[in-house]
Amino acid sequence: MKVNNETKVGAIALIAVIILILGFNYLKGTSLFDGTFRLYSEYENVDGLTVGSKVLINGMQIGQVNALTFDLETHKVRVDLSLSVNDLKVPDDSKAMVYSVDLLGTKAINIVMGKSTNYLEDEGRIGDSLSTSFANQVQKELMPLKLKVEGAVTSIDSLVTNLNLLFDETNKNNLSASILNLRNTTGRLDTAMDKVDHMLASARSIIKNFESNNENIKRIMQNSAKFTDTLAAQSDKIKSLITNAESSVKELKAVMEKINRGEGSLGLLINDKKLYNNLTASAISLDSLFVDLKRHPKRYVHFSVFGRKEPKSSSR
Repeated sequence: MKVNNETKVGAIALIAVIILILGFNYLKGTSLFDGTFRLYSEYENVDGLTVGSKVLINGMQIGQVNALTFDLETHKVRVDLSLSVNDLKVPDDSKAMVYSVDLLGTKAINIVMGKSTNYLEDEGRIGDSLSTSFANQVQKELMPLKLKVEGAVTSIDSLVTNLNLLFDETNKNNLSASILNLRNTTGRLDTAMDKVDHMLASARSIIKNFESNNENIKRIMQNSAKFTDTLAAQSDKIKSLITNAESSVKELKAVMEKINRGEGSLGLLINDKKLYNNLTASAISLDSLFVDLKRHPKRYVHFSVFGRKEPKSSSR
């Protein structure tokens, strides 16, 4: 049997359409050869969910959104889900949560498994849930950072304004004067530090001298201790000596009082003017006698080695 060209072209076109359908469903995550488990849910707001959106469990895609229908009576959106698993057991308290997959707003449904021991049947209703959108979550996280950035920008603006006010002509001159004073102060501090260095060097030299004369210092301290011990041992004698000295001073004071009153020979000698004048005159006479004795010793002293000879008298 001979196949004409029209039949061949038709067969090829049919195969191409089948391959196209299979490829399209494959790209959407739908397997035409696996069984399908159907569920549906109703939402007040599907928030951008579309036909073909992924259905996931624990992050793994198990199906897709098959249809979206708006109910005129309840004003809710019915979402039909096609799950590519025949024997999937979904507890009847599970939730089909619509959430954002990425920052572009792509929506998907994540089935949050419940804990009930009763399971949903094919084409059963699963509870609805709508999570906070990814963009809203990001906005919530970034809002504090935004407020901080706005506060920082306001602070920088105030700082720039203050700097503009600071660097006018008057403030520039004041700032230059302050910098000059600071430079002078720094110079004085350097000088003071040099003096401190010299003082520290002197102190180190003194400490070194003390260290080198440590033995002498110890010896001096020992001698001082011995001297102190000796004084402590001789304290009674010292007290007796001080007592005797005080007694002697008292006696000397009494003698001086008697002399001042003219009592005794020394008192009379000091206080009697007549006696003083007589003694003065006698001293003058005695001085004159000594002077004459020196000038004319023969008047007062006659001596000879062989004895004195009488002068011869002339016999005529």
